Amino acid sequence: LDALDQRARDAGPDEDRISVRVVTQPDGTRAYIVDIPGTQDWSPPGLSPNSATNDLGTNVRVLGGDATTRQEAIAEALRRAGAGSADPVMLVGHSQGGMVAAQAAHDSGTADFPYDVRNVVTMGSPIARADVPPSVQVLALENAHDLVPHLDGRSNDDDPNVTTVTFEAQHGSVGENHGIGSAYRDGSQLVDRSDDPSIAAWRQSAAPFLAGPGDAPTVDAHVYSISRR
Repeated sequence: LDALDQRARDAGPDEDRISVRVVTQPDGTRAYIVDIPGTQDWSPPGLSPNSATNDLGTNVRVLGGDATTRQEAIAEALRRAGAGSADPVMLVGHSQGGMVAAQAAHDSGTADFPYDVRNVVTMGSPIARADVPPSVQVLALENAHDLVPHLDGRSNDDDPNVTTVTFEAQHGSVGENHGIGSAYRDGSQLVDRSDDPSIAAWRQSAAPFLAGPGDAPTVDAHVYSISRR
């Protein structure tokens, strides 16, 4: 979440920023982690052309199950970072970023997202309607006092590949209950400390992206600014 929070603080309504972290293990194998922040531009969709890909229009389209310009840009960022179609990819997103991540996972291996998405981590994202395939392991963090994860009108499915973690972080406002630093960083630390079997199983599935005891992978971060033309 620290990397994701940095991208969110660097971004704004005039500039959407994502990052691709390339994790290279000592044996030379590589895995790719994409950090996707949430909405920054709240302009209503359809009133005028909007260069911002992190806008309200993306929220509307991705809720409808569409592949968005933002998803297309993430695919291009992975290509520029050196990812191949068979390399493992993890998508990490907050709010809209998690929605885009879930939709990209749905499209994994197709022309709309020609990469091998293995894992998805979302924070405060309404993803219940994304229909993520069984091959993708999802870890969804939801603050019980955050309204945003419920905007799709249903709970996440209780599927073997979907682990939803609900925690309590009441800060007294919609924004603070939804924020990365104010709410979801604490929730992620609870997950890190948990030995719950479902969380342990998800953690095991994410092994290509993690450093185990004695491991010494190198990590290179590639930061991209993206926009519509």
